[in-house]
Amino acid sequence: MPEINLREFRSCVEDTLRRYLFTLNFLPDSERELRDTFRSALRGRQVFSREPLLSVIPSYRPGATAADLMGRTEAPRLHSGIARLSNGGFDPGRALYDHQVRSLDLVQRRRNIVVATGTGSGKTECFLLPVLDDALRNPGPGVRAIVIYPLNALANDQLDRLRKLLRGLPEITFGRYTGDTKWNEEDAPEEQRRAALRPNERFSRNQIRSDPPHVLLTNFAMLECLLLRPQDSDIFRQQRLRYVILDEAHTYSGAQGIDVSLLMRRLREAFPGCELQFILTSATMGRDAGEIADFGRKLTGGTYSEQDVILGVPVTGFASDLRAPISLAEYAAVVPDEESLSRWLQALDDREAIGQLAGESSLSVPATAMRESSVGGFLSTWLRGNRELERIHGLASGRPVSLEEAASELWGTDNPDAVRVCEWLVALGARATVDPEASPPLLPARYQFFFRGLRGASVCLSRECPDRYSHPTTTWSSFILEDPPNCPTCGAALLPLLTCVHCGTPFLRVAEVDGKWQALEPGVSAPVHLLTWAGDTEEEDDESEGEETELSRPAELCLRCRTIVLGGQLTLPCCGRPDTITLRVALTKKPDGLLTRCPICAGRAQPFPTVLRDFVTGEDAATAVLGEATLRALPAESSGKPAGGRRLLCFSDSRQRAAYFAPYLVSVAKRVKM
Repeated sequence: MPEINLREFRSCVEDTLRRYLFTLNFLPDSERELRDTFRSALRGRQVFSREPLLSVIPSYRPGATAADLMGRTEAPRLHSGIARLSNGGFDPGRALYDHQVRSLDLVQRRRNIVVATGTGSGKTECFLLPVLDDALRNPGPGVRAIVIYPLNALANDQLDRLRKLLRGLPEITFGRYTGDTKWNEEDAPEEQRRAALRPNERFSRNQIRSDPPHVLLTNFAMLECLLLRPQDSDIFRQQRLRYVILDEAHTYSGAQGIDVSLLMRRLREAFPGCELQFILTSATMGRDAGEIADFGRKLTGGTYSEQDVILGVPVTGFASDLRAPISLAEYAAVVPDEESLSRWLQALDDREAIGQLAGESSLSVPATAMRESSVGGFLSTWLRGNRELERIHGLASGRPVSLEEAASELWGTDNPDAVRVCEWLVALGARATVDPEASPPLLPARYQFFFRGLRGASVCLSRECPDRYSHPTTTWSSFILEDPPNCPTCGAALLPLLTCVHCGTPFLRVAEVDGKWQALEPGVSAPVHLLTWAGDTEEEDDESEGEETELSRPAELCLRCRTIVLGGQLTLPCCGRPDTITLRVALTKKPDGLLTRCPICAGRAQPFPTVLRDFVTGEDAATAVLGEATLRALPAESSGKPAGGRRLLCFSDSRQRAAYFAPYLVSVAKRVKM
């Protein structure tokens, strides 16, 4: 995939989201100053995004290959049948991680273990290899391993993986028993039935009951049902269970952790003749082996020591003898501006071009690097001794850092030259690998971008506010994104701002409690008033008789003590320092300030409950805009593929949101294309 220009990518996505937010919260020509101020506010720092953070995906120390472990008589060892996993994409000749070999060793020595290595570190192989080895060495019917997932989606993902992996091992059986599992095979859609792996897979609940699989995938709630329901007792009738695997074990905390802990103890009682071994996996348990071992003991009731906690040993590809430091001025001469940075990024797919740029630079390039035929090999040989790149690796390995932070650590400044050089080093380091299929780059980096919608807007109406000096003819003095209680300039109370979806007229929504006004808060039962400084009311039509259309009633508010009087005047002085404003009330018969017809333009709310929109961004539309903007900003990989070969994966916190968002994104994309 072509290298992503970080700044161009960020600018493209931010500009798209900024245009969407500005258009969504429409303000009319009559409020030109307010509209321009809103546009300027959207360009503020960290209004809806923050600077991207750089993190490093850890690489782990390699160990023996699966082929090396076959034929051994002592742990760690693997059955020769494991070689047939190659039919499913597993390479027995490729080196396993050292922590995978250690997991196999401890499990085969009958230890309970916790695998607490990072994301993408092969934790699944840490339990799958010993489980499959055991199934090959101990053939026969009966469940040998239960793999418990906190989410059905994770169980489904493992099911797909086993279908691919076990094509060459028909003697090892598996099945998934969750709420998605049908009672009978014929009840499932044809597409799901075709995906099943025969003869390994036990596809339906009845198949699992009649012929239990060696490996059972489930979740903790379903496992509890299986232990309680008499009709499910046949699943465990052979009493051959040995392994209990808890994936994503860190999720089992609080009340849910207590439930799972009790479930593990009931599991022991259900298999009194079995010596159960517990295998826990997690990427977010930290690195304190003592605390992790204690967590394992409390959760499972099993025996754990610090030696049973597998953390993995991170490694890098940097040389032990790093070259002398290079000054910022020397680096800045190589990439003095954005144009030069773009040339380097474009050359990352061209060995001749990258070599020419390096040769023309003032930096020293070893002759051995120039002899490398690939871009990755050239960069790896050139940069493996680079001290600055190694420091960036160390910084981003400990925690995510911004390029500004990295520049400050390296050179004591975060000026544009320093940040640009850091971006350049990261881009080159991320491509520096001799063999992308077999080894990670010198800097296995990723950027994390953060975006959010708006959370409201408020205006200050105080005539004493200094912000009014730049627009003395307007009713409002200051515009603030978000909803703070007081104006940061003058300290006067702020009023939440809404606009009509049809004409953009600004309205202010307040609740009245004991003669005082306040922002409307959830759960507060109080009269709600909609106020505006707008002009003439649209004439009523026949259909609008009886609806709220009047703007004749005044309201006077004090911006210091928050006193409010409708239809009259404040009794002054209402407080020690009164600061009053007179507005017009939009009469509404609906609760919570819902306005079904705008009194200015006569626009109607149907089919929505109100014509007013606050400056709070919804989730689905903004996410769809971000998704499409991200996809468009990615460089195309292949002109012959849909979307140029670009790929985007979206996650959601809930199944319902994901189910709604998917078709929403498709429909938005179609409308934009049309």
